[in-house]
Formats: sequence, C-alpha cells, structure tokens
Amino acid sequence: MALSVGVRLGIPVRMWDPPVGGMDDVPLQLLGAAVASAAFAVSNHAPRRTLLPAAAAGALGWGVLLGLDDGLRLSPTLPSATAAVVIGLGSYALARQQQVPAVVYVSAGIIPLLPGLAIYRGLRQLTEGDTLGGITLLGTAATVGLALAAGALLGEYVGQALRRSAVPAERRLTGLLQARPDRWSRRSAARV
Repeated sequence: MALSVGVRLGIPVRMWDPPVGGMDDVPLQLLGAAVASAAFAVSNHAPRRTLLPAAAAGALGWGVLLGLDDGLRLSPTLPSATAAVVIGLGSYALARQQQVPAVVYVSAGIIPLLPGLAIYRGLRQLTEGDTLGGITLLGTAATVGLALAAGALLGEYVGQALRRSAVPAERRLTGLLQARPDRWSRRSAARV
C-alpha cells in the first residue's frame, strides 16, 4: 500500500532482488537468524529463560540450511526440511529439560527459515507479467512451508522415540513402584 501511494505521488520506486551473499557473511546471517528467533519468542510472550535457547534454535536451523544449501546445491525444500528436523529434535530435548512446551522453541527456530523472500519474488513476477516464474516461485514457497512443518513435527517425534528407547524397562518398572509403593508392598508381603 505504501509503494502504491508513493508511485501515485510521483516518488520513483525501484524494485530489485537483494544481492546473494556468499559464505563471507555467514556469522552475520547466523546473528540475524538468532535475533529474529529471539524477537519472535519475545513477541509471543515466551518466558525470559527461553530467549537464549530460542535464539540458538534459529541460528542452528539457519546454519544447517546454509550448510546443506551451499554445500550440496539442492533445491530449497530438502535443506529446509532437514533444518526443521534438527530444530524439532533439539527443541523437544530442550523443552523437556526446561519444562516448557516444545512449540516455544520450534516456532521461534523456524522463523528465519520461512520463505518470505520467495513469496515476495513470486508475487512480484506475477505482477510484472511473468506468470510461469511467479507460479513456480510461489509453488516453491508452498513446498518449503510444508517441509518446515513436516520436518519440525518429525524432529519432535524422533526425539520422543529416542527418549522412550533410552529409558530401559527396568527404570520404567522402578517408576511404577515409586508411584504406588503401598500397592506393590502389600502384594509382595502377601506373597511372602
């Protein structure tokens, strides 16, 4: 809306694609991802003790995305999904430790990975008359969004499965005995 008003007032408006950075600005990108994730956590009223881990989740996810995207030169969907799996797995483990819902870290961690630039470019191409290019970019943005959601859930499920398999049956039984010691002591006394 602001661009439309500016054009109508005669202000020259130029639109261009942002420059693509190399590996030189990775620390700055990681810092930006961390700040964006922490800011999102703050805007969602997350507890203060979760802000630093939320920032770390965003930086970790962005680092995984950069490593796979620049290293393997894949389509953006697979690196995004992999980064979301890492965020989901780490968020589940950290959430159990800090006794907060995992969604606090997952939602903040995937914010830097959202395909906002692809949506912007796709819509811009549609308005400039490049229908095929615009639809392709919007389709890519949709698949990245779905990959982020599926990856984050998969990471949490893997974390739950790993936790279950790490707790031996003996320890589970001990937990039952500790939960209801009066019930188990009466039965064992009756057997003796």
